[in-house]
Amino acid sequence: MKKFFHSYFDFSRGERLGIILLSVLLLVLLSVQIYFTCRPTSSSAYNAPLLKKLSELERATDTNDGKSSGQLKELSSFDPNTASAEFLYSILPGNVAHNIIRYRQCGGHFYDPEDVRKIYGMNDSLYQLLRPYLVIPGNKKEYQGYTRQRNTPLSCFNPNTITQSEWVGLGLSDRQAAVIRHYIEHGGQFKSAEDIRKMFVISPQLADRLMPYVDIPSSPKKEYKFIGKKAPLHIELNSADTSCLVELKGVGSTFARRIIRYREELGGFYDKRQLLEVLGLTPEVYVMIEKEIYIDKTFLRKIDLNFSSAEELSHHPYLNREISKKIVRFRSKYGMIRSPQCLMNAEILSREQYEKLEPYLIK
Repeated sequence: MKKFFHSYFDFSRGERLGIILLSVLLLVLLSVQIYFTCRPTSSSAYNAPLLKKLSELERATDTNDGKSSGQLKELSSFDPNTASAEFLYSILPGNVAHNIIRYRQCGGHFYDPEDVRKIYGMNDSLYQLLRPYLVIPGNKKEYQGYTRQRNTPLSCFNPNTITQSEWVGLGLSDRQAAVIRHYIEHGGQFKSAEDIRKMFVISPQLADRLMPYVDIPSSPKKEYKFIGKKAPLHIELNSADTSCLVELKGVGSTFARRIIRYREELGGFYDKRQLLEVLGLTPEVYVMIEKEIYIDKTFLRKIDLNFSSAEELSHHPYLNREISKKIVRFRSKYGMIRSPQCLMNAEILSREQYEKLEPYLIK
């Protein structure tokens, strides 16, 4: 038995020292785990200003005096677009209040209470405390197609002839209406109610609401006699639908759908050569159609690096999931991204990636 123990439990001096060090390390790691498991969360301390304000209001409400009721009413009707800096600093952590004020000074606007959640520094627990007191009069999300006059009854309209202000009256923003009028003025045309869906500035929800009221008068077919050569095509790539694209030589219905799908993923084309990135479109076809297309960059949909999640960023063809996570980590560590070029300096984006992505970035 003694020989057995000596065979398996007789260690050299170096081995005994290694076992002691390993045991100490395991004890340290176990202590750290127990500390962080039992440590109270910091959300209470982080949300202390708002918790304190709510506690004061609850005590004040119990007294039933007029002044207390007024304070409670003031907080319950809090609008983040118009609230004073003094009020924001009194109920929110300093960095969150500062970011809200800075966002407004830079032209930002909260269209919906959910927009407040996107402010840098706002966490879920703080937002849940704040949400019942957020009231935004007439809150609408322009980019999701929320209508400005949602309860206003609609009447029949011809999308080819109504004015820009009439588009706004239907629920579009000024910018959305300008895009559609630009499309009409440059030869675009709505041939059926279904064409409303093909305008990328109109959300599916708004299109569903407008389509029953679209009234496009049918005109008798006319016979045209072409004399001489056919007039050359001149198609704007960011607003063209499939019926326009199939008129291009070498572009059938399949390629037309691929072009529009890729255009939606990109947020619009800023260079004709981006067509070569469409699956299956060869350089030979590009050479044939190059002179028949042009680009209007006002249609580009921009990316906000400071308020987009990693998942939203990864949907863009020029950003993968790994780069998107690096951008969000960089933003969390160093604060708001003042210039997209800093991502190239931090080696998150290569020069080639930055140059391709730069036209889509909000600066």
